[in-house]
Amino acid sequence: MLFQYGAYGGRNFWQLLVDYGLIDALLPFLLIFVVVFAILQRLQLFAEPEVQGQPRRTNRGINGIIGMLIGAMVVVPHIVGLYPATSDPVILINRFLPHTAVILIAIFCVMLLIGLPGGAIPSPFLTLIALGALGILGFVILMAVIPGFWPAFGFLRDPAVQAFLIIIIVFALVVYFALIREPEDGGGFQDWYNRWWLGPPPA
Repeated sequence: MLFQYGAYGGRNFWQLLVDYGLIDALLPFLLIFVVVFAILQRLQLFAEPEVQGQPRRTNRGINGIIGMLIGAMVVVPHIVGLYPATSDPVILINRFLPHTAVILIAIFCVMLLIGLPGGAIPSPFLTLIALGALGILGFVILMAVIPGFWPAFGFLRDPAVQAFLIIIIVFALVVYFALIREPEDGGGFQDWYNRWWLGPPPA
């Protein structure tokens, strides 16, 4: 099976990641960071002042630092064992997320299908996104309904793997578009993204 080759002490690849804190530290931290960062970007609490008629832009550096600090404030006490077992937020996240991974994929696909309000996307690109979303959604449904469907991708049935892939993809997209790539004027996909993620420019 994929990723089933022997790792340290004969354990498989995923067990090694779990032992190094993937479930207990990394994934909850990434999830909290992405959610907090997205909320701050949308609210524009730390937007730069308007200069010579230019629209206000949120300070992504401050939002990113706040997101990382809040993520660390939640995860670090869990790592050192300061939370009571019945009210540990990381344990609650790990119980909730794997069972809702398929629902999250379905919601994401629906958001893509309706085009995400704000900004226009070229129709061929929108068609490609819609077809890709339908394909992913159909693949996930078939894997959930038919136990023996496509055995080569059987590792995707593991809720931990699904949660890992979803969080990594979302985190990578946020980092690329919001922290690394500078917004460029000129329309197209970047203009659509800016309108949806950062909100329409002030009139």
